[in-house]
Amino acid sequence: MSHEPPNDVFSAFSITGFILVLIPFYWHAEGGNTGTCLFMFWSALGCFNSFVNSRVWNGNVLNVAPVWCDISTRIIIAINVAIPLSTLCITRRLYLITSDVAPKLNKRREALIDLSIGFGLPILDVILSYIVQGHRANILEDVGCWPATVNTDWSYLILFSWPIIIGFISAYYGMRAMLNFYTRRKELNSMISSGSTHDSFSYQRSLYIRLMVLALVDICLTVPIASYLVYLDRSSPSYYPYASWAWIHADFWRIDQIPAVIWKATTEGVATIELSRWSNVLSAFVFFALFGLAQEAQKNYRIFGGFVKRVGHAATGHRFQKYVSAPACGLRYVMLTAGSSRAHSGPVHPVMFSGATSTAFTNESRMFHSGKKTRGTDSASRISYIDMNVVLDNDAEIGLSPMDKDKYPPSPAHDFGPY
Repeated sequence: MSHEPPNDVFSAFSITGFILVLIPFYWHAEGGNTGTCLFMFWSALGCFNSFVNSRVWNGNVLNVAPVWCDISTRIIIAINVAIPLSTLCITRRLYLITSDVAPKLNKRREALIDLSIGFGLPILDVILSYIVQGHRANILEDVGCWPATVNTDWSYLILFSWPIIIGFISAYYGMRAMLNFYTRRKELNSMISSGSTHDSFSYQRSLYIRLMVLALVDICLTVPIASYLVYLDRSSPSYYPYASWAWIHADFWRIDQIPAVIWKATTEGVATIELSRWSNVLSAFVFFALFGLAQEAQKNYRIFGGFVKRVGHAATGHRFQKYVSAPACGLRYVMLTAGSSRAHSGPVHPVMFSGATSTAFTNESRMFHSGKKTRGTDSASRISYIDMNVVLDNDAEIGLSPMDKDKYPPSPAHDFGPY
């Protein structure tokens, strides 16, 4: 009897991981952190792919989207090496930063190398996987599309062993980076702090430590899990010695539909499937815990919160209730209610506006009282506020006609009302 969590739980965690891991993407991309951006991209793609599969094939094995299975299975194969390769990019960059070659690094060249590793090698692995692809795809109940890789000798050489090899290479770079950081800590602290404030120095140091922790956690997860999966596959009765190309690709275009009662029949089968798909979700949550709750993340959350607050304030306008008097000098008013495109225009006497009078508007009104006329580059000069637009008609003459003076008696100068 299997004891894996319900499929709805996995769906909830996978879509949550997809959202959380993408939150820090903007400021890491802005900082040129290619390795972490690759890690976020592949983790998010893996979580989204798993979420779609777990919902579409929840409780069924119907072949409703064969083209999606073509795409989904290749995403699974790519992520098998892409996340370990992203960790390799991070540890390699940390090693270079802490080594003697740091001042000579070309950021553009290093970014291109990281992209070649993080995108080029996974794509190459997807292409090579065709050698051991027995048929088009498998559909597992509750899991969805799954690669149809034949369990044979070439599969270990092309697919199964690479996460272990990459994990050991990342561990080598990580240990060298930690050794460099320890032996050259005074020099590195001086280099980091040069031209930086105390807060900036603390941030850079914290960033390096968190990157190292991320790399170590991923290495500690990747190597044991990948090694255990290789052990399960190699000891499985479904292992076959490689016979021939024709034997591997016989009846290639079929899609096998496998109910849960079959793939959950053995502990090894459940462990292989569940460890593979939960590892992506775990990577996303680990990344968010290290970078989505850190100091720079909280700063960006506050900035975003302030922006949302301003937008919300602008979207909750109300009709103008206060009055400002100004002499007519070709000025026309436009009454607007926030969220509405309808406007009412007319000569300024009085100008109606909402209670939040700004200093800019007050200064402009005093300028109009002084008898000056402002000309803009357009046919009308516009002063924008939350609840109103004021338009100055440049073609109007200064002053009032006798009829206008009778119609609009003068008002006290600088009568702007309460701020």
